[in-house]
Amino acid sequence: MRIDAAEWEALIRAHDRRVFLAVLALGVRADRARDVVQTTWTRLMEKDERGEITKDNVAGLAVAQARFLALDELRRTNSEKRRAEPLPEMLDDLDPEQLLIDRERLERAAAVLAGSSPSVQRLFQLLYAEPPVDYTQAAALVGVSLQRARQVMCELRKKLRAALEEGSS
Repeated sequence: MRIDAAEWEALIRAHDRRVFLAVLALGVRADRARDVVQTTWTRLMEKDERGEITKDNVAGLAVAQARFLALDELRRTNSEKRRAEPLPEMLDDLDPEQLLIDRERLERAAAVLAGSSPSVQRLFQLLYAEPPVDYTQAAALVGVSLQRARQVMCELRKKLRAALEEGSS
């Protein structure tokens, strides 16, 4: 059953802010976030025309679709920035062995983060993304107390330090 135009307007009014904040939380600039949210609603309307969604699951799908589009936007933006940046001259002086060691350390740290719960990953992402969110806002967005957010990040940093120091002795 298709969703009519009036129902779409009501759904967008009810959920647009939440979708927008989900995109902002990923670190997308506000102007680009608005574009991502607009694209999200357009795609969901197209899916509705094909009969792929119901009115009951629009809110969750909107956030998921927006996050997917936002992450794609961030990957594309970062890729463009990397291509535009000139390579530093000091690359000639880099030690391949040291690069390998650094890469292994980063992979261990990434594995620790990937092994953490989604809420811990989300908290980390909010606190260390550009622009970073302060602990109070991050805790609220994740749904934990400020004290718990600090405790979780302290525990995560301890695990990350151990992963980074592993094998460097």
